[in-house]
Amino acid sequence: MFANCHIFCDNIVCGQADEAYKRKLKYCKLDNLFSCFAEPIAQFTSQVNGTGIAQSEEEFEQFCFNLHDYLPYCAKQWIKRCGSMMHLEIIKRTYLDPLQQSMKTFCDPQNGIRPKFLANAQCLIEEVKLATAYRGECVRQIQANMEFIHELDGKMSKKKLKFCKPEMLLECGIEPNAMFTSTQNGSGIVNSDDEMEQFCFNQVDYLPICLKQWLTRCSSPVTSELIQRIFIKPMKKAMIEFCDRNGPIRNEFLKYSNCLIHKVKLSKSYRRECIRPLQAAGEFIHENSISQRTPSFTEYLTNTCCAFNKWENCILSHLTEHCGKPSADVFPYLIHQGTLNLLRHLCQPLKFDPENPKHCDKNKFIAPESLTPKGLHSNSILSYVFSYSCPNVGWGIVPERDW
Repeated sequence: MFANCHIFCDNIVCGQADEAYKRKLKYCKLDNLFSCFAEPIAQFTSQVNGTGIAQSEEEFEQFCFNLHDYLPYCAKQWIKRCGSMMHLEIIKRTYLDPLQQSMKTFCDPQNGIRPKFLANAQCLIEEVKLATAYRGECVRQIQANMEFIHELDGKMSKKKLKFCKPEMLLECGIEPNAMFTSTQNGSGIVNSDDEMEQFCFNQVDYLPICLKQWLTRCSSPVTSELIQRIFIKPMKKAMIEFCDRNGPIRNEFLKYSNCLIHKVKLSKSYRRECIRPLQAAGEFIHENSISQRTPSFTEYLTNTCCAFNKWENCILSHLTEHCGKPSADVFPYLIHQGTLNLLRHLCQPLKFDPENPKHCDKNKFIAPESLTPKGLHSNSILSYVFSYSCPNVGWGIVPERDW
């Protein structure tokens, strides 16, 4: 990496750079991330009874410090140094923050859980943790799984750079949907049983397989497993429920889909009041982010979530007005459990209310009126994907249509 360094710096600086890079490579092994979990627990275990179960108030305090304070701090430091800001934000919100919250409740001396746990600790140790059956059936399987993951991680070497571009991951979602969209109404909304079958194949069969292939080839086993657990598996499960021919959701959605398409999604008012602000916001946020000397992913995500939630409020308002309240109750299921599941998971309305100035700064996520979205020709992923997926309503496709 620093082979040509000596052209523009002296030996001391180059040597320091080489050493820093080597230290980072050594530090960023997955073993060091696992140490955040294993090391304090192992140290705690060696001080008590070898089972990892606290039996006294003092042991419980040490256990709570390890899991509530040390572990999240250690994991955040590793991710900051070895991953991206996106990795940090996703893992923080989906794992570390919930862990701290649950441990805070568990460790609260005033909470009834703590004394109940300590009262049963002795029985748990003697009858379960030190029992031969537990060691044979549970511990052996856990150790075998960890060794398998470690072996897989060691085999991850050179990646196929062309395939591993983020654009290829996006294609998993937008390519089949764009092909599907072009064969019907261009709004991205199904309107018949045949269209629903094609849509369900894309969401239940093609998309999860495509995502898994990309993750297997282009990410570590830990990242792949994390994304599959928090996004792919829940999405697939929800879409199977949505697509069930005998289920209430599918038939209810088809009942309102014609109104949704013709009175909302293809209407000039929806395009002007909902889509234009969303795509303009995506491009506005993107340009502001890249203009910063040190772009903040947290700020970028916050502003994107505010824009996304504003669009959702807008389309639900149009649905209620033109198709009735029941239609507005069915449509969010498609948003929350389909391909936008991850965005909805990150953009919880209670945390990113576009009308609440404590959550969302309108100067940062609402684009100026003078900004006309480029859509398909934009560098904003949000704006580009929207036009690609919904060509009849997206911007940047037919210039004469964009006012």
